[in-house]
Amino acid sequence: MRIVIKIGTHALLTKEGAIHQDIIDSITSQIARLQKDNISVILVSSGAVAFGRLRAKNIIDRDYGETVADKQLLASLGQHELMRCYADAFQRHGLLNSQLLLTRDDFHVREHSLNIERLLTKIMSDQSIVPIINENDSTIVEGLEHGFSDNDELAGAVAKQINADKLILLTNVSGVFDKDPEKPDAKLIKTIYPDDAALNISTTTSKHGRGGMASKLATARKVSTSGIMTHIANANESDVILKIMAGDDIGTTILGHINEQAYTEATTG
Repeated sequence: MRIVIKIGTHALLTKEGAIHQDIIDSITSQIARLQKDNISVILVSSGAVAFGRLRAKNIIDRDYGETVADKQLLASLGQHELMRCYADAFQRHGLLNSQLLLTRDDFHVREHSLNIERLLTKIMSDQSIVPIINENDSTIVEGLEHGFSDNDELAGAVAKQINADKLILLTNVSGVFDKDPEKPDAKLIKTIYPDDAALNISTTTSKHGRGGMASKLATARKVSTSGIMTHIANANESDVILKIMAGDDIGTTILGHINEQAYTEATTG
């Protein structure tokens, strides 16, 4: 079984903006459990720019802005710090992690796409290695047409590339709501059919990342055409990944086209 897990920048930071080591430890511990159960996991992780911003502030007491050049510099500062945090955490479970920095062009140029598929297949054949993927923000060209709109889209591209069984998008909210989740009457939507376009959801993005719930839902719909089921859930939920894999009623599930009929039959029969 192959699954892709994406965790957003906001979920990797505390409310004070520091690195949320407890979340990193929890995610790596759960992935280690899955790897030992012969479930191959690819982790798509945001956070390079935010980690670079923290390093610049803490070490040289310098604040950077939001220009493309600033973000490129911050990504180059923060990517290795992000990987160091993951490497230390995975090492405690006797696992190695590899790093892949990709761009949109890597999936549209046939030779590059085949190289990605070959490399990921090789890595996933070894359960002692967890590949971690991020967009190469330090070299990204200005303009969304040249890069992924966010790492949700990148995670979807990876899931389709390897024909994943599941895509798990971890964020700092509990799933897709019918309105702004901070409103007291907001209701969690448990199941979404891939062709359901009549959803009133919050399109708010986090202050640290580029994505939002609308982006996650758009990615889920794209991968649904390949029969991939997507789960959107809160990274702060205890054992959230293991619960999803166990079939617990948690977060929001977006069905793939292949499993939509089976789900309908199961819930109505």
